[in-house]
Amino acid sequence: MTLKTQSIDDFDCTIPVALANGSWEMGNQTVEYCLSETVPDHCRLQFSVPIMIAVIICNFIKLICITLTIWKSDFTLVTLGDAISSFLETPDPASKGMCTATKKEIQDGWWPVSNRPRRWLNKRTFWYEAVGFQRWLWSNVL
Repeated sequence: MTLKTQSIDDFDCTIPVALANGSWEMGNQTVEYCLSETVPDHCRLQFSVPIMIAVIICNFIKLICITLTIWKSDFTLVTLGDAISSFLETPDPASKGMCTATKKEIQDGWWPVSNRPRRWLNKRTFWYEAVGFQRWLWSNVL
């Protein structure tokens, strides 16, 4: 037995039509009746106005940022090398004379009293000290 497809618009599922040949079987089961109802279509576009406004505002801000980046005459910092090159060309006056300052000295609030150079003290450090104990511990625990 082959099943034929029929358009839903011209399909009649009344009992006399379904039982026209005396029996109606689906999967070796006799079907006594079927239930169907014609429902009018309700096609419409549904969207949220506040979300639409938020998306438009975000896209407008993004457009402004892209435009300013394109028209900007300064060099854009993209990589670490770009940042180093920029600071070599235009040194930061707030960190002048602090070329040998360590992270701990900055965190402790050390600022140079004079602009005289300091002697570099070579202290042996281990690879696990590079990121700090807490970050190392959390990354290994997780």
